[in-house]
Amino acid sequence: MDKDVHEIELELHPGQVFSAETVLDAANRMNHPLWISETTQGMPAGWNYDRPARPDTQGVPVAPARAWLADDLLPLLDNPQTARLADSRTVCEEWTGDRVLLTEEPALQLGLTVPVDGRYRMAIGHGAGGVFGPVQVKIGGQCVATLADACPQERGNVTVLPEELRLTAGEVTVAFERQAGTRMAVGFIDLAPVYRDIPSAAWTGIGPFLYGERASLTALAGVDEATALQSVVLPPEQAHGTDAPAVLNDGTALHWQPMGEDGDWVDFFRLTGHKNGSIHYAATRIHSAAACRVRFSFGMDYWMRVWLNGEAVVPFQEGEGAIIKGQFTFDADLRAGWNDVLVKLASGSGGNGFWLAVTDRDRQFEFIRPTLLPSHVGEAP
Repeated sequence: MDKDVHEIELELHPGQVFSAETVLDAANRMNHPLWISETTQGMPAGWNYDRPARPDTQGVPVAPARAWLADDLLPLLDNPQTARLADSRTVCEEWTGDRVLLTEEPALQLGLTVPVDGRYRMAIGHGAGGVFGPVQVKIGGQCVATLADACPQERGNVTVLPEELRLTAGEVTVAFERQAGTRMAVGFIDLAPVYRDIPSAAWTGIGPFLYGERASLTALAGVDEATALQSVVLPPEQAHGTDAPAVLNDGTALHWQPMGEDGDWVDFFRLTGHKNGSIHYAATRIHSAAACRVRFSFGMDYWMRVWLNGEAVVPFQEGEGAIIKGQFTFDADLRAGWNDVLVKLASGSGGNGFWLAVTDRDRQFEFIRPTLLPSHVGEAP
C-alpha cells in the first residue's frame, strides 16, 4: 500500500463538525505504527506522501500504536496524586473514545524508559486553547518545545517536537510546566526512534534457490517456506563471507552480485527476476566506532531470517498482511568495528525484497558491501 493511491472511507457521525485538516489527519494516521526514517520523517508506516514532521499538527489526537496512553502515564508520574484520568471529551467534544491526564497543577513530571541509544521524535497529544494555556516541555531539565494554541476555544492537538532528541538508553525525565491558563491535559506521548535506512547499494545478493516442486537443490524438494528458511542450510550460510559459488542440481553456479544502486528497497526480483517459491540471500556490513545497543526496523515480502555476526537475531518472521516498511523491530548489540549482517528471504507472490534500517544516535555508522574473500581462504575475520 505504499506504492499506489488508495481510497479511504471515514465514518462521520451526524451532529459533529470536523475540519478538513482533522479528517486528513485521521486518514493519515489510520495506518500504524508510526514509521520514521531520515527520508520519511514523521510518516505513518507504508504511507506514500510528503508530510514532514512539523512542530504543531492540529486535529483530533490519534495515538500511534506504541505510544504511552494516559493510563500508562499515570503510574509513571513522580507524584500520581497531581493528576487524574478523565474522558478526552473533557478537553473538547470532538476528542472521543480516549482518556487524558487532567490536572490543575502548574507542573507534571514523569519518567520514560528509552529502549536504546538513538535519535527520537516525540509527539504529544494534549489539550490546547482556552483554559489549556501554553505548556513548556522539558527533557532532562532542558526546554525542548512549547505546547500552545492561540485558538480561544479548547481543542485537542498533536504536537510533534520540532527537533530530534538524542537520548541514551535508560530513564529520561519529562516535565510539563504550564505557563498560563488553569488546566493541563495530556492524552499520550509517543517516542519514536529515527532510523537510518541501509540502502540497497550497501548490499550484495545471491539466488534464486527454488524450493517445493521446482526445487533447485535436493534439500529444498517438497518443503514449504518456513522449513526452507529455518531448517535447510544452504551454501551462502555455509560459506558466508567468501566468493564461493553455489552450485545447483543442474550445474548452474550462482554468484554473489551487487544489489541495485538506488533506494532503500532491496529488490531480489530486479536482481534475478524470480518471486514466488524462491529463496535469496543478501549481505552487508555495518561499522560502528564503539559497541552499542541499537534497534533495527524491517519489512519484507514475505518470509525472512536475519543473522548479526553469526547469531540468528530474527530466527523466522512471516509477513502480516500488506507489506509495510518498518512493520517489525528487534534490538541487538553492535560490536566496535565491523558487524556482518546476513538476510535470508523467501519471496511472496507479489514481490521479493525487504527494507532494513537501524537507529544511529550520532550518525556515525558506515554501511558497505562485503569484500568477499577467495573461497579457499575460508571465513572472513
